[in-house]
Amino acid sequence: MTESIKIKKQTLPENHPKIAQSVVTLGGFLFYKNDFDEAVVHLESGLSILREELPSSPFIANGLYYLACIAMERDQYLDAQRHATQCLHLSQDIYPQEHNEIISAQELVHEIEHVLQISQVVANKEK
Repeated sequence: MTESIKIKKQTLPENHPKIAQSVVTLGGFLFYKNDFDEAVVHLESGLSILREELPSSPFIANGLYYLACIAMERDQYLDAQRHATQCLHLSQDIYPQEHNEIISAQELVHEIEHVLQISQVVANKEK
């Protein structure tokens, strides 16, 4: 846990959104370091607080994006699709129409759908 999060936990209430935002940010950092197990722990922890305290937070959309990417890396395509779709819907609610976050989420949803289609074709051929 980072020093910043430790200090926030000492000075803020346990479920404070600033702590959750820092935890999600740490999860994103761990994602980029390919430490997926730790990233998931931090992302889910931060998201559970933010969903209660700030349900329209951009940090939720970011966390869902990272969770979708991790699920893709683990070949968990249905989980990836669920997270990416939630990310897209939230992003559409909180950002202007052509915002980069919406475009990134749309691209991820399309990529996952493409992979799911290919895996379904392969599964049908193996029958």
